[in-house]
This record gives sequence, C-alpha cells and structure tokens, in this order.
Amino acid sequence: MKLLWLDAETTGLKVRKCVILEVALSIADLKDPFNATPVYHSVVGYSRDKWSKLDKFVFEMHTKNGLLEECAATNAPSIFHVEQELLKFIPEEAIRDDRPVLAGSTI
Repeated sequence: MKLLWLDAETTGLKVRKCVILEVALSIADLKDPFNATPVYHSVVGYSRDKWSKLDKFVFEMHTKNGLLEECAATNAPSIFHVEQELLKFIPEEAIRDDRPVLAGSTI
C-alpha cells in the first residue's frame, strides 16, 4: 500500500477565508513510511491585491521567505491546475490493497 504524504502551506486554517499557497506531494510504501520520494511541488497563483487581507504574521512570514512573490509570479498555476495535477496521483479505480492512503500533518 502506498502513502501519499501531502504538505500544504496556507494563509491560515479557516477553510472559507484562507487559501493554499504551496503544495508538495511525496510517495512512500506503508512498510517504509518515512522513506518518501518527492513527486510533485508547486506554488499556487495568488494575486498581490489580496495581500492586504492577510493576517499580519502570515504576511510578514511569507514576504520574508519569498513565497508571496513566487505566488504572484505570472507563471504560477491556479489552484484548479494544481488540484488537477495532484489528482493524477490517485487512481480512479483500484483494488483495495492498491489504493493510496493520504498522510501528513493536519490532513
């Protein structure tokens, strides 16, 4: 059985208010769960005009680490595109033992 380790960087934890800024996906085998292989990473396009709505702490953190600038880049994909890319790692139909299990913190 495969584990899909998902890591997401967001503007906060409120589902209706906050947005995803960056995602990463790694795959591991359940028998060796911490030996994961990175398979996908992307920032998500997020326009500068929305920055004023960010919590001050989040704004300062993601300005300092450069993530907001990466998200504002014209080539940053939309959340829809990122979602479609992530879904490619999940088979539509699979034998029960072949279905991947989602893993990660707060997933």
